[in-house]
Amino acid sequence: MQHHRQPSKSVLLFCLVVILVINIGFGFAHKFPSFLTGGPEIALDRKILDFGFIPEGVETSQIVKITNSGSSNLVISNLRMGCGCTFARLYSDDPIAPGDSTTLEVSLKMPPGVTRTGTSVNVYVFSNAVNQPITIITAKAQPVEVSIAVPDFVDFGRIVDRDRLPITREVVLHRTRDGEVGILQDFAIDVPKSCDYISVKLVDNSERASRFSVSLLETAPIGDICLDLKYRHLPTGLRGKVRVRSQLSGDYSCLPQMVMLNPSFPGDKPVCKLVQITRKSPTDSAVRPFSVVVDSVFVSEDLDKLISCSTSSSESGIEVRITVAPGYVFGSWPEKSFLGRIVFDLTDADGLSEELNLPVSVAAPTRLTRIRDRTE
Repeated sequence: MQHHRQPSKSVLLFCLVVILVINIGFGFAHKFPSFLTGGPEIALDRKILDFGFIPEGVETSQIVKITNSGSSNLVISNLRMGCGCTFARLYSDDPIAPGDSTTLEVSLKMPPGVTRTGTSVNVYVFSNAVNQPITIITAKAQPVEVSIAVPDFVDFGRIVDRDRLPITREVVLHRTRDGEVGILQDFAIDVPKSCDYISVKLVDNSERASRFSVSLLETAPIGDICLDLKYRHLPTGLRGKVRVRSQLSGDYSCLPQMVMLNPSFPGDKPVCKLVQITRKSPTDSAVRPFSVVVDSVFVSEDLDKLISCSTSSSESGIEVRITVAPGYVFGSWPEKSFLGRIVFDLTDADGLSEELNLPVSVAAPTRLTRIRDRTE
């Protein structure tokens, strides 16, 4: 019979001491990397700035203290803002000596159309710090007064039989100020100009309630429907939107049924999306390629300057190439995305003609595109 020797207490104690020393060493190096690497280190007294409640269009500022906790001069080379509603500037452009500090002023102007969840924007500080070359400061705020639509998403569902149209839904508008909910009276609603198949009517605009109806009419095109109804409170300028979705079955279809595009930056390759137009077989519900002719292509005003659209014929039907215009990211972005549509006037070999709707969304740039020098 074999007997296994148990490790002695001294060996176990030695192993525990070694593990403890290694952990302390790594923690010490993480806390004080300048002792190992040498160089400047950046330290901020806070990285989250809570501006609280700010009225729309009002700008307010807060101060951040930046300290060099390293062993050589700290140089802040650039500041970048997440959006045009934020601005940051240093009080001094001089290098920060070890142990010294400087101040950074961060200003936030409440943009229009912010929901009750508020806004959150990052400020990026670029430096030669060995511990954090890019330091992120987050500025957040909430609007004093916001508008609420119930529901804020109207889905008419999939419609196979056009005889079901028109279909109507109701939306109620509220307003909140300092947490108190009230009625949003005297409002206006903007319907996209090209969407004449959507009807909006005021139902009630009294002290008891503010309601309007949304109807999907018989003239709606086939394909997916996705659009935003934007409303605004006339006395205060409060804004909001209600998204409308539906899908009408027909002889034609787009694959994919909706296109979502990312922004195109100068110097990047063109951002393209390919869409195939097909026709359903009259004998079953399967999608099969047919010979289809595109008589005309309509691009809504929201997307007219952002995208280009070209079509080409192939054995499988019609191929559509949608391209984002390069370099459009410069300037002010009032929305997080632009939502519009492309309408194809189609005719097949049998002479069947119909309009096919394709929703297209172009997202706002998420990359850091706006660089503000401290001299601005």
